[in-house]
Amino acid sequence: MAKILVVDDEEHIRLLYSEELKEEGYDVITA
Repeated sequence: MAKILVVDDEEHIRLLYSEELKEEGYDVITA
């Protein structure tokens, strides 16, 4: 499983990308 780091200063943007990528099967880390 690929890991993806999502970095943004806006929490709602991090959550949006995180949820979409998790649904696609990625292991997501946010910062």
